[in-house]
Amino acid sequence: MIMADSFGTYLKNERELRGASLNDIAHATRIPERHLEALEEDRYDDLPAEVFIKGYIRNYGEALGIDANELLTAYDERIGKGRREEREKSWKEVAHQEQKKTSIQTQLKLVAFLIGMGVVGWLVWASLNNPPSSDSQAVPVPMKTLPKGLKTVPAPEPGPAPSGGQAPPPGMGTESPGAEAPPGPEMNAETGQNKVPQLENGGIMNDLQDQTVPTNQRTVEPSPSDNERAFSLEIRAKEKAWFHMILDEERERDFTLNAGERIVLHANEQILADIGNRNGTEFLLNGKTYELPGTQNVVLNFVFKAELVE
Repeated sequence: MIMADSFGTYLKNERELRGASLNDIAHATRIPERHLEALEEDRYDDLPAEVFIKGYIRNYGEALGIDANELLTAYDERIGKGRREEREKSWKEVAHQEQKKTSIQTQLKLVAFLIGMGVVGWLVWASLNNPPSSDSQAVPVPMKTLPKGLKTVPAPEPGPAPSGGQAPPPGMGTESPGAEAPPGPEMNAETGQNKVPQLENGGIMNDLQDQTVPTNQRTVEPSPSDNERAFSLEIRAKEKAWFHMILDEERERDFTLNAGERIVLHANEQILADIGNRNGTEFLLNGKTYELPGTQNVVLNFVFKAELVE
C-alpha cells in the first residue's frame, strides 16, 4: 500500500471518498468520535494504548471496506514500530519500579530482624558478664532492749508430764482450765506431712479439673511450592474490548474479546495490562471477582498480582 500523505490523512481521504462522516464511522464501530479525529490527525498520544489503536484501525478499515491487514501493516511500518519501542521502555520502567519496591520492603524486614537479633544478643551478653552478686552479707538485726528492771527468763525445759495429762508444748503458757486446743490436721506417720481427708481431697481435684482449659489446636498449612506461586486471571467480556498484556516481563499478548468471549491467563509474578472498555469487562483473579480501582474506562499500565485478592 503506497501512501503519499501521513497515515491519518490517508484514512481521512478514504473516508471522504466514500462519503462517510466521522459520526457514521463512530456509530458503526462504537469508537468515540474524538478518538477517530485523533486517529485521522495522527495524534496518537491522545489515544489509549497501542492495542486500542490497532483495534480502531481494524474496525475503521472494516467500516470503509478496506483490507484491515494492509492498514495495520502500513501503520506498523510508519508509526507502530517506533511507538512499540517507547512502550516497551515504559513497561520496563514500571516493572523495575515494582521490583525496586519489593526489594526495599525485603531489605527493611531484614534490617528489623538484624536489629532485633542484636538487641537479644546484647541482653544475653549483659546477663553473662554481670551476674548477680553473691557476696552480700547478712545484715544484723538489732535486738530489742528490754525495759529496765526486766530480766530475760529462759524457756522452761520440758519435764515429765503431770499425772492425768500431757506436758504443754515448749514456750506455751499454762492455759485456763477446761480450754481445749483446736484440732489440727492429722499427721502422716511415715512422711511427716498433713493428711487431707479423702472427701476433701476429691473436692480439690474436682475443682482443678473444672479449671482446666483445653488448648486450641492450630493446623499448620504447608508452604507452597514454586509451581503453586502461579496465579490466574480470567477475563470475561460483556462488550467488545481490547487488551495488551505482558506476563512476567517476558510474554506479550495482544487480543480482542467480543461480547460473551473469555480468556484465562497464567503468570508467576505479575501481569502488566492495558485495558480498553473496562466497564464492559469482568475480571476474576484466582477465581475471585476483582474490581479495578478508579473510574476510567481505559486503564493503562495496571499490574495484576496474586496479592490483590489475599
